[in-house]
This record gives sequence, structure tokens and C-alpha cells, in this order.
Amino acid sequence: MKKIFFTLILLISSFVHSQSCDITKDNYGFLKVDFTDIKCLAKNDKEFTLIYTFGLWCEPCIVHLKDVLALAKNYNLKLLVLVIDRNENNYAYSKKYLESKKKGITVMSLKNIYGKKQRKRYKNFLTEITPKKFKNINGMSKYILLDKSGKVLMVTNYKDRLKGEDWRDDKPMLKRKIIPLLTRE
Repeated sequence: MKKIFFTLILLISSFVHSQSCDITKDNYGFLKVDFTDIKCLAKNDKEFTLIYTFGLWCEPCIVHLKDVLALAKNYNLKLLVLVIDRNENNYAYSKKYLESKKKGITVMSLKNIYGKKQRKRYKNFLTEITPKKFKNINGMSKYILLDKSGKVLMVTNYKDRLKGEDWRDDKPMLKRKIIPLLTRE
């Protein structure tokens, strides 16, 4: 009986340990991540994880944030916001702004393994996370959708809008590119 009990405890602790992500936070409370960390975060929670790339300096990022929050709420998505800013001192302002829109929002920044400068980090990260079947465009206000296994299902870019669609409204693009992936059986 003791053997069964200890075997069960060992199995449970192995499962719990394998499900935890060892991710540190920076001075601003952002999760410091790379692609491996993001895959781990996606495996530990809901059916889908949505990453939104954001910069307080980026007008489309601010305009589309309401659509991001609505999408995450309506489809019960785990939402992670990846903040990109040339000056890390601005992270505090970004976090304050994001939390004013949604309390407890999970914010992330990229680890230095991608390069020393933010622009280089972001470009290298996008190259790593974007599957070959998607066009890798170094732009902001991206939606990156992962499934529960950590597989990247979609990486959007500004060229996903159809001719004539207003850049301020991401809903048509979301209906074409993201929502079908969330609702397939």
C-alpha cells in the first residue's frame, strides 16, 4: 500500500512540476520570455493562448487593444501582452496603461537572448515564432495564437487586412484569421 501511495505521489509531483514554467520577472513585473517560455505558458492553462504585441508608442496597438480584450473574453483565451519599447524605462507606463484597461493583465518582455536592442530582439523573436507558412513581417499589433500544446496556429500582420478595410478596425481580419481557429470542432 505504501508503494502505491509513494508511486502516486511521485507521479503527481512529476506532473505538477512538468506543468510549471520557470519564468522570471523583470524590475517592472513583466515576465521575461523567449519562445520556449511562451510555449510552456500556453501548455499550462486554457485551450488557446493569444499573444498581442504592444507598444505604448504604437497607435494601432492602442486602437486594437479593445478588440484584443473582447476577443480574449468572448472566447475564454489566455491573454499575454508582449510589450516592445525601445526604452525599457517606458515599461512602467505601458504596464500602467494596460492595467487601466484590464486589471491583472499578464505582460511580458523579451529576454536578451534575441539581441541587445529591442528592435533586434523583436525581429529575431518573430523569426523564431512565425511558422514558415505565414509571412513574417516585422510590425506591431500582432495576434499570435497558440493551442494548448504550444503550437503556433496563427501570426497575423498588417497585410492580413483586405483592400479597403480600415486599419482601425481589426474585427473583419479577426473574423477571417483567428475566430475560425477558435471555433473549429
